[in-house]
Amino acid sequence: MSLEKSGLNKHDKVKKGKLREQFETQIIIIILLTAVITASSVFALMSHQNKRNLMQLLTTRVEIVLAYIEPFTTVESFSRFNTPQDMDDPLYQTIQGQFDHIRQVARLKYLYTIKRNEAGEFVYIHGRDAPYPGQAVEKQLSSKVEMVFTGKQVLADRIEGNLVLSPFYDVQGAIIGVVGIEYDVNMIHSLDKSGFLYSVMAVFVIIVLLSAVFSVVFKGIVRPFHKKLAYTDGLTGLNNRTAFELDKKRLEKNLKSYLPLSMLMFDLNTLKEVNDTLGHAKGDLYITSAAEWINTFFSPLGTCYRIGGDEFCVIITGVAPEKIKPLLEQDFAEMVNQNRWLIRDEQKGYFAIAYGMAVFDTGCHKNLHEVFMLADEQMYATKRRMKAAAPEGTS
Repeated sequence: MSLEKSGLNKHDKVKKGKLREQFETQIIIIILLTAVITASSVFALMSHQNKRNLMQLLTTRVEIVLAYIEPFTTVESFSRFNTPQDMDDPLYQTIQGQFDHIRQVARLKYLYTIKRNEAGEFVYIHGRDAPYPGQAVEKQLSSKVEMVFTGKQVLADRIEGNLVLSPFYDVQGAIIGVVGIEYDVNMIHSLDKSGFLYSVMAVFVIIVLLSAVFSVVFKGIVRPFHKKLAYTDGLTGLNNRTAFELDKKRLEKNLKSYLPLSMLMFDLNTLKEVNDTLGHAKGDLYITSAAEWINTFFSPLGTCYRIGGDEFCVIITGVAPEKIKPLLEQDFAEMVNQNRWLIRDEQKGYFAIAYGMAVFDTGCHKNLHEVFMLADEQMYATKRRMKAAAPEGTS
């Protein structure tokens, strides 16, 4: 048996390897893109949600702080204290003490009140870094305080922390002052960092789960694909030599249950001449056409294999040989003869397929290899007869 007559075995292996590599690469790229897109989307959504949760948390804390200081932030507390000397006032000291206590309990950086003095300037009343009543508010804070006097609550970022400014109303509903609450930047960063870490952990868990899922999917797709590649001839789509050898071993384990068993051998005449004179594209057409006809006629009865460059085999079990021989020697032979000019060069007919058939005989054969060799001998006998009967001027 010659497995390299056409020189296509190596070509088929290279082609099959490239196909496998391309398929694996595409699957890996899809998996990576899906994982990256999913992880990025989850991270973005969780980060956005963490920011919202952080702001909601700060807003809730502000409401609690405002509720705690409400008894001390009276109209009198905004109008009564205007100068540093007012710091000696027992009421001022009481309010300042309460502000300091609330600031510590609520983990605030600053807690203060602001009003507009008679000159129209914004000044502190209580809180901050022990400011005195009447101390001017910094210019960068004045613009935000101005907004609060229009009835808006201001939430803003400052260098030292998050700032919340809320208006304070008198009994008539007029704004007479501002309550300022500033959170320590370290506390904000701690909360933000916690949210970030949770997001990273969630993304990590998702990636692990996706990896596990994709691993199962990858195995479910790639392994059958690799198995098919391993047992399929890349050029014709028939079973290859490896599948042929495995099937022989499988059948021999319980051969009696598969009888009657027939083997058909096919060989393409002059394939080397076609490759050398017309090119490998024509040679491939020769091979694929033969494979298609062999598969059409005999796959309904058995399993078809390409076992070499120009050699094919069919194993048929459970079918009487009397039904196979007419199909092989008449119908199939007529199909080949009708298409002998499929591949041509001037008037030379290149297309011819030699065939042979052998049937397992329990009294003569020890194993399937002997049947295989007998079918091979019959095929070569047919090849010799075909060459002897070829018209003059043809191959």
